[in-house]
Amino acid sequence: MIFSDEETLTRTYHMKAKVMRWEEYTDGYETKQEEVTKYPDMPCTMQRSTRKNATRTEGPNEIEYDTVLLHPPGFMLKAGDNVTVTYKNGVTAAFEAGEPYFFETHHEVPLYREDEA
Repeated sequence: MIFSDEETLTRTYHMKAKVMRWEEYTDGYETKQEEVTKYPDMPCTMQRSTRKNATRTEGPNEIEYDTVLLHPPGFMLKAGDNVTVTYKNGVTAAFEAGEPYFFETHHEVPLYREDEA
């Protein structure tokens, strides 16, 4: 059986992502912002970068790395979105989205992670 590129990519989406975005709304005469869930359960997978991911410090170790999120077309992420990825084993990690790249078969979004161990 031969699969198209899109079908092959779909078979690699073994993770889920929750995408949150800050949006403005008007409350009377005041403009406020609230974080809203854009996509609660988006199928995805990730490609890790080769950049180091932990730095030893006198306090808590710092975790810092870039990765790329791949997801199917139809989900429109924006730079600055907050993305929480749930791995197949149930572990989660939080990222900030960069500017997405759009391809016919999928979208690629650079992600940045900064945390403490």
